[in-house]
Amino acid sequence: MGSGNPMGASITLFAPTDAAFARVPADQLAALASNTTELQRVLGYHAVLDKAVFLDGQHDKTLMSSTGVKIIVRAHTVLNVIAAEGVDVAERNIRVANGYVHVLGGIMTPPEGDVVDVIKANGELTSFMSLLSSTGLDDFLRASNEFNLSVGMGIFIYVEQCGSVVSASDL
Repeated sequence: MGSGNPMGASITLFAPTDAAFARVPADQLAALASNTTELQRVLGYHAVLDKAVFLDGQHDKTLMSSTGVKIIVRAHTVLNVIAAEGVDVAERNIRVANGYVHVLGGIMTPPEGDVVDVIKANGELTSFMSLLSSTGLDDFLRASNEFNLSVGMGIFIYVEQCGSVVSASDL
């Protein structure tokens, strides 16, 4: 988990329950356990080298994992639910000697690649990817990856099941 936790520094752990691990297929869990580098990446993503406490009525937070990857924590105030990277926080703010533990109902998966990689990998988005490439926006999206994460920029893609709504020549 990064370069370690300096003595006395606060740490926050997002700890998945046994039930969360039980939902992972046995072969995937075994593969993760046998790959030390990947295991450290996944477990390190569940650790924040700082104190992170979540209070009722609080707004969303962006935390930095011990691996240097951002963790987005959403506060759904109407439902009184907190979710870290889309995973419900089942129990929060468990105080320990050197920080806090938040119990998760699932396992957070560190993101891989950027938005362009995700679009390219999706076989149903080839037309959209072609349009991005033809305009140079794919390069912009790669270059502005840090900006996108810091301001919460996203791309919403509408998939029309019944056929084309707009032709490429109309764009």
